[in-house]
Amino acid sequence: MKKGKNILLSLLTGFLLGISFPPMPFSLLAFIAFVPLFSVLEKKPKRPYLLIYFSFSLYHLISNWWLSSWQSDTDPYLIVSGIAVWLVHPLFFILPSIIYKIIRKKLSFEFSIMIFPFIWTVFEWFRTFGDLAYPWLTIGYTQVYNLYWLQFIDLTGIFGASFFIVLFNSIFLIILKKIQSNKLLPNPVGFLKIKNLKLLLLSLIAIIIIPYIYGFVKVNEYNFEKIKDSSKFARIGVVQGNINPWRKWEISTLEQIFLHKNLQDSLINTVGKLDLVIWPETAITFHSIELNSEYNFNFLIEDLVEKQTSLLTGFADIVFLKPGEKISATSKKFFGDETRYYNSYNSVLVLNYFEDKTKNPQIYHKMKLTPFGERVPYVEHLKFALKWLEWGVGISSWSIGTEQKNLIIENPEQNFKIAPIICIESVYPEFVSNFSKLGADILCVITNDGWYDYTFGPEQHYQIAVARAIENRKFLVRCANTGISGVIQPTGFSLIKAPQYSRMAFASEVPIIKGSTFYAQYGDWLPLSSLFILIGVIILVIIKSFVKK
Repeated sequence: MKKGKNILLSLLTGFLLGISFPPMPFSLLAFIAFVPLFSVLEKKPKRPYLLIYFSFSLYHLISNWWLSSWQSDTDPYLIVSGIAVWLVHPLFFILPSIIYKIIRKKLSFEFSIMIFPFIWTVFEWFRTFGDLAYPWLTIGYTQVYNLYWLQFIDLTGIFGASFFIVLFNSIFLIILKKIQSNKLLPNPVGFLKIKNLKLLLLSLIAIIIIPYIYGFVKVNEYNFEKIKDSSKFARIGVVQGNINPWRKWEISTLEQIFLHKNLQDSLINTVGKLDLVIWPETAITFHSIELNSEYNFNFLIEDLVEKQTSLLTGFADIVFLKPGEKISATSKKFFGDETRYYNSYNSVLVLNYFEDKTKNPQIYHKMKLTPFGERVPYVEHLKFALKWLEWGVGISSWSIGTEQKNLIIENPEQNFKIAPIICIESVYPEFVSNFSKLGADILCVITNDGWYDYTFGPEQHYQIAVARAIENRKFLVRCANTGISGVIQPTGFSLIKAPQYSRMAFASEVPIIKGSTFYAQYGDWLPLSSLFILIGVIILVIIKSFVKK
């Protein structure tokens, strides 16, 4: 009976976390979600790590069940990958619990549980590194609908939201334990006499109220009408092509280009001149060496010059290796000439309409690739398994970009820098903030997202972009092949949010905001500080163990 109760309580933590994650509307449940699991762990159950695994398996299942796509057209590789991630990913969540239990063995419950927010913050931060990085389920994202509370992440980044959510859980656990140790005093006066209870209750209130106060101030400061009146702005069009992603690489590249171009022309005819038009990720797939490697876009440039509009588009870039240049694990032999090797890059291309600027277009190569979908993790050491682990849709073995840079949109009236963020790159907070630190005026996310139909995936991806807009206090323009496209304000509120699976184009006046936030300037200072604090505590535990011996 006791074993069954422990399992149920562990699953309750996973359930509460799952239904607090977008698009579920129960964000406040995250503030108490850890309580059932840690109540069980404090009783020192058998197989505690199995209980932790059950808990976070359920969290992953509720939040990320969509990873396998589950469409009639879905590639079996994607289905298997999604299931594999569900089975393996929860194992990583055991790591912070192991560290907590090591500290708990030597130190008091109150001290240990108050250290847990630091442990958790470091853990989430570490999940942004390496080829297997997967920071999608960061707890802070549970509050992306709770926008007034979330505004402080322009100081701390999204990991600050995670820290305070887990801190609330920790303090709440201490209060429960104090009440239990005092045998649930029914007398309110006696209840308030419990040691340090007033301070703990005030701490809980502060974690909720202070961010709200800060949030109301910031939302007012970045009011759209106020910013629009005091800032320069760019007129930007967004083209949502709505091309079936499973057929995308089978359809003629030129057919897709002209589909986007026709939507673009129709939009300009309707709204007038635009400074920039954005097409989605890989809107230009592979057509020919002349187009994808030599960048002969004359047929597009003539139209851009005529309409005096710049174009930013997703693009499959083909770069041939120079003689003597190192051949990487993702380099491919050129069909028809096996002496030549090339690397393919998931890229962003900018064509400005000044004729002297069009010969050498600006190109950014994606630096954060989707594990397995775009690149096999640690492929340098797994060449033998490449043919079994590659996705069979499109170009699955992209090379990694090496230079993070903004792209410059130029016209006679003004120039502005735009951050070219491709798909899953938007999930990496400090990576995106580096664009802001490098001088980006506007953030831009291009993506596909059509693999996941009307599941939770596209909405979650959109809401993650909301956090990036707040962290950097920039307008964020999002262009997705099948949606969700939109324009997100620096407060996280949507100025435009287009419907999914509709072939359409829209335009917006997007204010240009100079400068960068505290978070953009100093990056993940909170996780780094938490790491130093955690190292100090571990040293304390080691010293205490040594002295005891």
